[in-house]
Amino acid sequence: MTRFTHCIVHAGTHKTGTTTVQDVLAAHRVDLAAAGFFYPAIDHKGRDHNLLAHRLATCTDEDLKSMGDELMGAPARYGLPLSDAVTLLLSAEELSTRICDADAWAGFDDWSYWDRRRHFLARLRSVLPEASPIEVFICFRDHESYAHSLYATKVLSGKIEWSFGDFVRRCAPIFNYRRQVEVLAESLGPVRVESYERLRGDLANRFFSWLGLPVQVEQTPRLRPTPTLDLVYWLSRAVRSPLGGEERKQRAAFCRAYKSVAVNERVVVDSLWQSAQERSDFLSQCHVPPLDAWPQAPVNGRIAEPEALDRRADEIEAEYRQWLRSGGQRKHWAHFWRRR
Repeated sequence: MTRFTHCIVHAGTHKTGTTTVQDVLAAHRVDLAAAGFFYPAIDHKGRDHNLLAHRLATCTDEDLKSMGDELMGAPARYGLPLSDAVTLLLSAEELSTRICDADAWAGFDDWSYWDRRRHFLARLRSVLPEASPIEVFICFRDHESYAHSLYATKVLSGKIEWSFGDFVRRCAPIFNYRRQVEVLAESLGPVRVESYERLRGDLANRFFSWLGLPVQVEQTPRLRPTPTLDLVYWLSRAVRSPLGGEERKQRAAFCRAYKSVAVNERVVVDSLWQSAQERSDFLSQCHVPPLDAWPQAPVNGRIAEPEALDRRADEIEAEYRQWLRSGGQRKHWAHFWRRR
């Protein structure tokens, strides 16, 4: 039976190239096994371990033992070239924020967040090999770009319906990077921290070198693009009014197609802050991780006037209506933009 001598837990965070890294890890599962690293496939996609994080957050205490047994017995089901002693490798961005609640984004603004966070991490520890040392790797992004990019993703996926200002206030704990590292270290073991900005030039290879994995790629796969902030604001403004499920999906599809096909030179939205004070309040609650040369946010980032945000959203709304009249499908974009 395979014996795990070490555990590597890549805990994200979101929006730091995690999907790209996980795609490469999954594609090199056999090579990793031959080198003594076991990267299990938890669900049918086999790419990451976010399903494990969600199961840990919602299962009963009685289910934990069976989850641990399932994880420990997994190598025998793969037929991989594993030695008797290997390193268990997990990667899930949800491990950077998850608490024990059915809603992954519930309770962040609650005073008990840190206790609930520790409870979740204790559950994670209980399903990992008992005698194996654990090393946690976590990558952080500049606070402002992280807030904007994560907000965009959650609005697009339908996870939240808040304004940007409400989002950063309600989710304040996830922007306290130093405290997140401290809690991870208390619950799991030593934490190694890196900056996304320092990795992104050659993301995959620098990432694997950081984790100590014998994986190299000729070229980092293209990162998944995030819609521009004017589109995000337009969508968030729309979803704060009653929308049917299909309407919301259609608007999200418009955002994705617009970003990937259309070249719009009129984008004027640099941020979603409603005022300089709102931005200042956010930055005052952010705490940097224990990392040398942490990239500092610009002191005087441009704040778009609320009226400018709404004017731009009105323009996009008109384009969205035209797009619907043209058929509302990606294949209509080229013709649609030639006519503009």
